[in-house]
Amino acid sequence: MSDERHIVTPAELGVLGVQAVQRLHDNRERLMPMGLPGMENYFVPLEPGSLTIVQAQTHNGKSWFMNRWMRRMIKYLQSRNRDEVIVWVDTEVSADYLAMNRVSAESGIGYRDIVSRNGLDMKVLLRAAASIAGVPLYTIATRLGRDGSEIHLTNIRKGLDMLEKGQVDGTPRKIAAVFIDYLQSLPLDPVVRKERDIDKQRRLQVSRDVDTCRVIGSQFDCSVILGVQAKQTPEMTAMWKALHLPSMYDGQETANIAQRADRIISLSVAARNFPLGTNLEYRNQQITVVENLMFVGVLKQRGDSFPAGHVFAYILDNKATDPDLAMANVWDGV
Repeated sequence: MSDERHIVTPAELGVLGVQAVQRLHDNRERLMPMGLPGMENYFVPLEPGSLTIVQAQTHNGKSWFMNRWMRRMIKYLQSRNRDEVIVWVDTEVSADYLAMNRVSAESGIGYRDIVSRNGLDMKVLLRAAASIAGVPLYTIATRLGRDGSEIHLTNIRKGLDMLEKGQVDGTPRKIAAVFIDYLQSLPLDPVVRKERDIDKQRRLQVSRDVDTCRVIGSQFDCSVILGVQAKQTPEMTAMWKALHLPSMYDGQETANIAQRADRIISLSVAARNFPLGTNLEYRNQQITVVENLMFVGVLKQRGDSFPAGHVFAYILDNKATDPDLAMANVWDGV
């Protein structure tokens, strides 16, 4: 490499290209698929270092979609005996409640049972806890009753670094993917807070956080899946008019979201935006709005030959414990 750190000579570029191809070939098993029926041959598996945006308006399934994708990734890793882990970062829900939801799902003891029963079957709960302990999922979130410190991306990177070095549980962990739910709920960094204009603070912070998420993917050689809140007044594209799917530049606060992402997935839960029974039409295809109908649009896939622009539709099953059965394909890529 030449003395100037970021300058690559033509000869070096050729060598780097061959090395990159060889590296991707040798690490094919580290690619992470979407795992959704109907999208197997459309959505390109995520390569380490990539940044994927999952965007939706409020209450349109962003966290739900990311959670099921995370579960499919875990199942994929386990089926191939890959000694890697997934990290879930939650900036709104405490680790205590995330853990309760996991135990509740694993044990079959629902929320109503928890708050209305006089007693709980501790053996069932402990079996659920033991089962969860064997899942390669690490969580970064606040804890109830702790000091109330905020989770900045600086703290998140530090936690990931500790995990990779074995400073969390005594064993160095290879990170396969990091899910961050979600971008706009990350608190303002203390450095950015010095800016007097609050709106400018927010835009600057969100833009910086997107850049940092790209750095995280590169630093830890993993895929980063970042939840993004869409604008409440999106661009009036054909996709929005027909299906209420936010478009490429509808990420709230900054266009840097679309510019820096390698992949962009847009979501819309039909019944949140149209009356049940409404007949929708998009690209000469029709579908009737029913409960739990979700549209999934693939807006961007960085790469000369990677496709983008198709919309898929799924019926969601909130009770399915198997993530492969949580979304049934009903509209196959239009």
